[in-house]
Amino acid sequence: MTTPLRVLIVEDSHDDTELLLHVLRLGDFETTHLRVDTAEAMSAALAEGGWDIVISDYGLPRFSTPGALDVLKESGLDLPFIIVSGTIEIDDAVSLMKAGAHDFVQKSDLVRLVPAIQRELRESEVRRDQTKAEETLRKLSQVVEQSPVAIAITDGEGAIEYVNPSYERVTGYSFAELFRTTARLIEPGLLAEEERRRLSQAITDGRDWRGEFCDRNKDGDEYCVAATISPIQASDGTTTNFVVIEENITERKLAEEALRESEQRFRDIVELASDWFWEMGPDLRFTYVSEPIGNHYRTDPYTVLGKKRWEIANADENPEAMGRHREDLENHRPFRDFKYHTVLPSGERRLVRVSGKPVFGDDGEFLGYRGATTDLTGRDGEDG
Repeated sequence: MTTPLRVLIVEDSHDDTELLLHVLRLGDFETTHLRVDTAEAMSAALAEGGWDIVISDYGLPRFSTPGALDVLKESGLDLPFIIVSGTIEIDDAVSLMKAGAHDFVQKSDLVRLVPAIQRELRESEVRRDQTKAEETLRKLSQVVEQSPVAIAITDGEGAIEYVNPSYERVTGYSFAELFRTTARLIEPGLLAEEERRRLSQAITDGRDWRGEFCDRNKDGDEYCVAATISPIQASDGTTTNFVVIEENITERKLAEEALRESEQRFRDIVELASDWFWEMGPDLRFTYVSEPIGNHYRTDPYTVLGKKRWEIANADENPEAMGRHREDLENHRPFRDFKYHTVLPSGERRLVRVSGKPVFGDDGEFLGYRGATTDLTGRDGEDG
C-alpha cells in the first residue's frame, strides 16, 4: 500500500531529482513533487502550502542549504528538512542539524532515505499534536485566568495548587496566602450538616458535588456561591486533584431575600386592607383575589377564581352598568371609580367601586387586568 507524499525538492539537477523520486517510489511513496533551485521559487512554493517534507541538495550554484533552511524558518512552517548530498562534510552537516535540519543522507547511501523520511514524518506529527495541545492549553489557561467565576485546583488531599484572580477577589486571599494550604471550602456552620455529609461522601466516592453555600472572606464578610467540586482521576481511578468552581451569587441571594420581604410586605398590606385586590388573565377571568373578597361575598375567596366579573356581580340587577363595564374590559380600556350594585348570594344588595388597568407585555400582548374593589355600602350616605 502506497503512502501519499508531497515533497518539495531543493535541487538544480533533473537527474538527481529523478533518482530521489525513484528511491521514494521503491519505498512505497506515491509522490507529488516540485523542484526549486532559488530562494524566490522555494518561498513561493511554501506559500502555496500542502507540503509534507523538504529534501535539499547541499551544493547548489545559485542557492545553498543554509539559505533553504532560512527560507523554511521564515515561512513559519514546521516541516521535516532532510539534506541529501554527495559532497557535504560531516562538520557542515552537524552545523546544519544544529541550525534546524532534521537529518542528512549521503547520496552514496540513499537506502537510508526512506527510513529517515518515515521517522521524520512520525516525529513531525508528534510535534504538530504537541503544538495543538499546547495551543489548546494556552487558550484554556487564558479562559480560566480571565473567567469571572472563581476557580481553584487542589491536590488529592485538598491542598491548594492554583487559584485564578476571581478566586482571589471573592475570598480576599492572595494565591501566595492560599498556596499549599488545605482548602477550607466550607466555613463550619454555614452549610447544613446533611449537605456537609453529602459533600464529604461525594469526595470520598470520587463524584461531582454541586450545591450552594456561604463562606466568609478574609475580612470576615459573608458571601454565597453556587459551587461545583469535581475530582480529576488518574487512569487507575485514583483521585489526583479536585477542581473547585464557585459562582458568586451573593447579590442574587440579597435580591431574592429583598424580593421575598417585599412580597411578604405586599401580602400583609393586601390581606389586611378592607378593599380587595384582584388580577384577571387575558380571558378576563380572575386569576388572583385577596382575602377580603371572601368577607364581602361571605364565601371562600377561591370560589371566585376562574370566573368573570359579570358572573359574580349579578348582571341582571345592573344590566346597563355592567354592559358598559364589560365593554371596557373587552376593549382593554382602563377604568377608575366605576360604581355598580352587586347582589350577594344571600340576596343582600351592596354598592361597590372598582378601578382597574390593563397589563401588556413588552411586545404589546394583552396579559390581563390588575385592579382594586371597594365596598361603599353605608359610607357617607352611600346605600346598598
